[in-house]
Amino acid sequence: MKKYIFLFIFLFISLFSFSQNVNENLPYLKNPTIPSFKIIQSTDSTLFFTKDSLPSNKPIIIIYFSTECSHCQYEAKQLAQHMDSLKDAYFVWIDYHHTVTEIAAFAEKYKLSQFSNIKLGKEVGFTIIPFYRIEMTPYLAIYNSQGKFVKDFRNGEAKPSDIVEAITK
Repeated sequence: MKKYIFLFIFLFISLFSFSQNVNENLPYLKNPTIPSFKIIQSTDSTLFFTKDSLPSNKPIIIIYFSTECSHCQYEAKQLAQHMDSLKDAYFVWIDYHHTVTEIAAFAEKYKLSQFSNIKLGKEVGFTIIPFYRIEMTPYLAIYNSQGKFVKDFRNGEAKPSDIVEAITK
């Protein structure tokens, strides 16, 4: 019996230690600053938005999305409806798969294009998914006004109140 207890404790400690090491190796936790990115915003492919284009001294929310994703559509509706409480944050919506035209249609449909603190575009290159190890959309990464990582929402939708809470900490 003592052997089994010892074995159980050993396995528990080993698994806990392994899970801690896996989380510590995530790129966005090892380097908790906003990653470099480049998105196309226009159909003529000449207007780019990059990390260097971000405003300083504002919380930044990076949202990786898909125009076809129902959870992303819901997130867009919710954020547009609550933008008054999120007006001090800056949002970057990034899609890898869809065309700039489809992304622009998404922005219009969900009224995101009317806000000056929101940029949407198609990612050039493939840096965001591996940096955050995104497995589903929408994925949100929140950074404070100093550009330091605060929190992410990996499992889909985040309530506007959750975002407000994260950016005001």
